[in-house]
Amino acid sequence: MELSYGKKELEQIAKLYGIKGAYKLKKAELIEALLEAIPQKMPEILPMLDEIDIKNFEALLNQSKVIDNEDELECYYNLMELELVQLIEVDKKRQLIVADLVKEAYKKIDMVPIMQEIKLNSTMRRHIISILNLYGVVKLNWAVELYNRNHIQSINELELAQFVKKDMRLVCQCKVIEDYIVEETIYALDKTNFKDFIEATIDKEYYIPSQELLDKMYDERYYEPSIPIEKLKAYLKKTYIIEETLIEEAIIAVTMIARVDCDRSGQTMEIILEELANLGVEFKNLAEINEIVKHITAVVNGTRKWINKGFTTQELSPHVFDERTGQKIKVIDIGRNAPCPCGSGKKYKKCCSNK
Repeated sequence: MELSYGKKELEQIAKLYGIKGAYKLKKAELIEALLEAIPQKMPEILPMLDEIDIKNFEALLNQSKVIDNEDELECYYNLMELELVQLIEVDKKRQLIVADLVKEAYKKIDMVPIMQEIKLNSTMRRHIISILNLYGVVKLNWAVELYNRNHIQSINELELAQFVKKDMRLVCQCKVIEDYIVEETIYALDKTNFKDFIEATIDKEYYIPSQELLDKMYDERYYEPSIPIEKLKAYLKKTYIIEETLIEEAIIAVTMIARVDCDRSGQTMEIILEELANLGVEFKNLAEINEIVKHITAVVNGTRKWINKGFTTQELSPHVFDERTGQKIKVIDIGRNAPCPCGSGKKYKKCCSNK
């Protein structure tokens, strides 16, 4: 067991493994209790992992691994959190090892049913992360309905809610509030955000995604290709940025901010412009600001938003058109009382709103 853990960290691990009265034990006693409990609880703990974790774990059963840099630890974090593997130092080299007690316990486990449970858990986890990336907040019954539409083995609301509450990867990303699964961004900074969000969306319908889209939405950085995005890329490349990687980062920043945006004060555009500035975009004059705001607005209007329950603003505004292009649009409100994005320090209504 990694002795660098503090007492509080060990108590959290002890809670995971069902050790009662852990706070009463001294650190050395707690370590001994964990070494005994971990093998006993392994059949219950292993389903929290995924297939890659199991593959990495079985490789360590046969041979310890020397860790040369922090990046190498990333694929072992889940195993380390569950204390199935330990990080130790031997001859000034860090190594990942599996304790003999854990090795012996693992040999006695029938992994066939556990692997089946791991596959089911992995499927449910991907589903939850995907729909949270699409909706931000989603009712349990809709989450279940979407899952059962696309998977042979059906689940119910209670099963899904219990899974969200116990899965070690989901507990830090979301939680169940009332009968909703809520992404951490919604409630982390302000507990009233959840109620405000529900009030703003309760009468709206959910966008119905294909399974193909849900599979892609598992990656929070994913965005749907569109003409406005290609135009923004071309404008950035021509006017500001040379490197393709920075352009891609810029598009991801714009679409991710747009997706979670629920603000109507005009601050969202400011945040986007600040993010672009951080990537090297330097606005030379007012004309450039106005031009890039037009491109960003078109991208924002075509992005699936949490506040729209997965719909884009264009999809909810089918009768608004750009006269120059014939495309459906709805220009977002920068906010007349918001600071002008040109950086003058004046309010937008007294600066660029009429230019």
